[in-house]
Amino acid sequence: MMSFDNIKHLLGVICLAAVSFALSGCTPLIAEYNLEAYKNATSLKAETDNLVKLSGTSYSKHAAEIKSLSTKIDAAYEFSAGVPKNQASTTLWKEMRNPEGGLWGAFVPYWKSRGKLPQFAVDHNRKIIAAYYDLIICVEANKQKTASCTGSKSPSPERSAETISTPKKGKSGG
Repeated sequence: MMSFDNIKHLLGVICLAAVSFALSGCTPLIAEYNLEAYKNATSLKAETDNLVKLSGTSYSKHAAEIKSLSTKIDAAYEFSAGVPKNQASTTLWKEMRNPEGGLWGAFVPYWKSRGKLPQFAVDHNRKIIAAYYDLIICVEANKQKTASCTGSKSPSPERSAETISTPKKGKSGG
């Protein structure tokens, strides 16, 4: 049987939890919409797509542009990570940069190792990376809303990583 002190303590914990819950109802659980974050995502999508289109040509010819874009993507991640309650967006940017993730972070070394890519790889990677940017853009545009950002356009980084790192047999990367 519980003692009076235990019951008092339990009621105190319940009251504290109730007050915390009530106060959290006034505080957003996710970051507010941020125009700069939205602009980062939309402009980087266009810039990334333009560069991925060029991956059918020599990597070394575009090395400076690739480095510049990678730095901008890193900056977008750092910006996102610096915004309070922005875990969803930060996770998406982290995945975009991930060398094992099948997106920009994996695409760059894939292109570099092959010198230039066959058209099927260019097309496939444009589609996967653009779809992932669409997801980032959707999350940024719909913060504080109940809109869903999942759907047929959402990519699977696991599948794209497999395609990036292991092209179809019989196809040449150069």
